[in-house]
Amino acid sequence: MNKSSAIRQLIGACVDDEFTLRHESEYVDGERKGVLERLADERATLIDELRAARGDAETPASQARPERRSWAERLREFLRSLRVFAGGPDPGDAVEECRKSRDRTESAYARADALPWAKEGMALLREHAGRLMRARSELIAIQF
Repeated sequence: MNKSSAIRQLIGACVDDEFTLRHESEYVDGERKGVLERLADERATLIDELRAARGDAETPASQARPERRSWAERLREFLRSLRVFAGGPDPGDAVEECRKSRDRTESAYARADALPWAKEGMALLREHAGRLMRARSELIAIQF
């Protein structure tokens, strides 16, 4: 995998994670909803920063997301909607879906971290990885 491909995969993972967070925020209320919405906004920021690193910062993430979502994410969202329809919304399940999505995003960052990056690129990846670790703690805190 080359760096361009890695950045494209990171953007895709962040787009999917943002959509999961926004979708699941519909099934929670109060503090949980606020946390999920804030984390979704943070993913949009990560997308913008990755696009800037790639050199296409002129298109803000908010203008190009729906068509960039993966089919896997669309399928997960559809199946999750069916489960909610069948059994009703459960805030714990919603947060669990967000945790799984965050884990997939973190995995993409771990794969990209193995590549030889310039100092600026490595600093950006490490900063993003730190944000994902903090998000993990926040998601655990609101799930239980």
